[in-house]
Amino acid sequence: MRLGSRLDSGKGFVISFATGLCVLFAGYEAHTRWVVSGGLGTSAVDAGSSSGLFRILADFSALAACIFACLMLGRLAWKLRRQFSFAPTAYVLVLIVVTVAMKRFLDVQAVRHSLQSNDPRFAAMTAVISVLIACSIGLLIPFFNKIVDFGLTAGAEHDKFLTLAENTQESFCLLESVHNPLRKIVDFRFTFVNANAEKLLQRRRDEVAGFALTEVLPQIRTNGVLDLLRQVTISGVPYMGEIKDSSPDGTGLWCTLRAVKIHGGLAMTLHDLSLERDRQKRIEELNRFSQSLIEDAPFSIIAINTVGMITAVNSAAEQLTLYRRHELTGKHSIVLLHDTAELSSRSLALSEESGEPVMAGFETLTATLRKRKSNESEWTYIRKDGSRIAVHLALTVLRGAQNEVTGYLAVAFDISERKRLSDSVSFLAHHDALTKLPNRMLLSQRMAEAIERARCLDQQISIVMVDLDHFKRINDSLGHHAGDELLVTVSERLLSAMRKTDTVARVGGDEFVVLMPNSGGKAETIRCVNRILEKVHAPIIVGGREINVTASVGICVYPDWGADPVSLLRNADAAMYAAKDSGRNSYQVFSETMLEANAGRLELEADLRQALARNEMYVVYQPQVDCRSGEVVGIEALLRWNHPVRGLVSPADFIPAAEDCGLILPIGEWVLRRACLEAKAMQERVGRRFTIAINLSPRQFLQSNLADLVESALHESGLAAEDLELEITEYTLMISSTETAVALGRLRDLGVRIAIDDFGTGFSSFKYILEYKVDRLKIDRSFIAKCPQDANATSIVRTVIAMAHGLRMKVVAEGVETEEQSAFLVRRRCDESQGYLFGRPMAMKDVVEHIQANGPKQEACEVPPEAVLELAAGVGA
Repeated sequence: MRLGSRLDSGKGFVISFATGLCVLFAGYEAHTRWVVSGGLGTSAVDAGSSSGLFRILADFSALAACIFACLMLGRLAWKLRRQFSFAPTAYVLVLIVVTVAMKRFLDVQAVRHSLQSNDPRFAAMTAVISVLIACSIGLLIPFFNKIVDFGLTAGAEHDKFLTLAENTQESFCLLESVHNPLRKIVDFRFTFVNANAEKLLQRRRDEVAGFALTEVLPQIRTNGVLDLLRQVTISGVPYMGEIKDSSPDGTGLWCTLRAVKIHGGLAMTLHDLSLERDRQKRIEELNRFSQSLIEDAPFSIIAINTVGMITAVNSAAEQLTLYRRHELTGKHSIVLLHDTAELSSRSLALSEESGEPVMAGFETLTATLRKRKSNESEWTYIRKDGSRIAVHLALTVLRGAQNEVTGYLAVAFDISERKRLSDSVSFLAHHDALTKLPNRMLLSQRMAEAIERARCLDQQISIVMVDLDHFKRINDSLGHHAGDELLVTVSERLLSAMRKTDTVARVGGDEFVVLMPNSGGKAETIRCVNRILEKVHAPIIVGGREINVTASVGICVYPDWGADPVSLLRNADAAMYAAKDSGRNSYQVFSETMLEANAGRLELEADLRQALARNEMYVVYQPQVDCRSGEVVGIEALLRWNHPVRGLVSPADFIPAAEDCGLILPIGEWVLRRACLEAKAMQERVGRRFTIAINLSPRQFLQSNLADLVESALHESGLAAEDLELEITEYTLMISSTETAVALGRLRDLGVRIAIDDFGTGFSSFKYILEYKVDRLKIDRSFIAKCPQDANATSIVRTVIAMAHGLRMKVVAEGVETEEQSAFLVRRRCDESQGYLFGRPMAMKDVVEHIQANGPKQEACEVPPEAVLELAAGVGA
């Protein structure tokens, strides 16, 4: 190390002090030899001996050493001027050296000028100088022990420094400045490195100590750090920065450098940043990856702080909410995106569930996150343009290092399509697919809610059952499409007739139910019902035709006639059937007697199911006569039911019941087979052929195996197909054109004749009669009963007869009861007549006798009456 750098330590001071003492004794010894030898005499010089030359050199060397020692000690005294133990000692040494030098100088002058030792001036000066030297040496004695102690302390401190430097966590180095000849710092040289610095620099200590900084770290010069270190030595301001370099093994060196000025150089610490930078790089890459995942995620991600303020938004959130990122971040709460009404309703539900008040707002969103990390539910977002969108929102808690809540992450995705599908499925489950009205299930729920509310508020509820009159006839005649169109129109009219708080539901094919909460009593309900009847009865255009529809309405009021949905609907239904029985196109308010009627209807259906098995049904026949001759040309088979308890049940009662419960098919087949057998037996008995007419219901006519049943009945009975006439109503032709054409085609292939019964009462036209090649028309009794008094009825009958004859069809008039009616029909050239005037419906035996009495006289077949009766009895089996 340079001497200058050691002056700052205790060892430097001890060395300087020893140097001063050596100079002092060397000067004193030279001075002694000089005086003994007589100084620098002429003889000695002249002698030219080597010893004289040596003394001259020694004198000048001593003077030079004194001068050098004075300079060094003076510098030392100045630097240690604040140290009481060292500065006085240094000054005293300077004084001693100066005094010795002066003494030596006087000796030299005395010899040159041949001064005698007894010269008073020389003696006085020598005495003063000797006294000064003695006094100065005396002054050094008190400080000598302190100087020795300081030297020992300096050594101990130096050891401590080395220990601390080696054990520090940082890489520590000492550098001394390297100057050029112009005293400018051009580099720094390592004078000390600790063990951590060896590891960091990947060099042993002996490979670093004494080497220039730019040799160990070459990038120091190029990256400008060397110039910054020079500024530290000049300004004394510490420097801290990062440096990058390469280590001997080729790996990168990245560390933080801190440099502090010390005397003659720098103290430098290095902190390795390689691991931290690698870790930071990985974290940054992970953050970039996470940001990329969040930014490129296909669903909305919104970061919010603990008070709900939006702090970050991804692109998907922008697309979902229609807000730009800068419009939300740091400016609005996430509550901005939520429906306030929905937040309020959810907060009330959460308050009831938890038992603690939950404020409507951000607290509503985070209330469930107090006990769990995340929560998922469906919400409605309000977009920037005001539109609403259903979302599935997952709210997750974000926590810090101390497990404290730092924010929340709201992840949402659009479920509008799924919601629409779910709502559609739910709607279909609770609404009628055709009319979009509530169905029976939803009606029952609303009725239960209305009953509970009415019970609490002491209110009345009205249940109104609406059933369209003859809808099946309309549906079968005009087609199902027309029927659907009619139902939709009627549902719209019902909605327009009711209050917004009422519920209109479709519970059956043509049955509607109106729920009227807080109806205000029976009078108010009746006013609403009259409005319903008025709106329903208004003309409706269906399938390009104008038709008039009527309805039968039943009314039941809660709590008077029912306390639950089932009983209320049952009683309203009973009232509706009472309205139908009273003539339709009217309403009836429920009463207890209606339950009995409804129960009677159910009992009737139950008895009807057992009627065939118990042989309670039988067939009677009414003659059909030729209008001109009065001869019986045919008979019509009519069904009768003789119940053991009820007695003779009217066909007007049990035929509709059979139609409703589906028994018309087995009953109709039984009638077909029975009538064919008995007709054949009667033909054989009277000895001639005549026509047997059998009625078919629309449901029978639409059977796919109708032709097979007819063929089987003809085959079993032996009846000729030409003698069988099947009567159908005119609207049966309009049920389904394709099926009707096929059925009629197969029947005509068998040779069976077709007649239109009750012509003029339905919706038919001659178009269908021409299309399906009908054989006969039967004018309905309602027209015949008014002839010939009623001009309109007379015109209709005359027109039908004329048109039928023009189409080469025969005409049968039903319900002829007077001679005047018969005469009118004869004048209008009607072909056949049927009615009480010519004979009431009668049993087979009576028919045979009637035909024999009113027919042409021909030889009878040899078939005894007993055989006919046996044949008829066998049909039932």
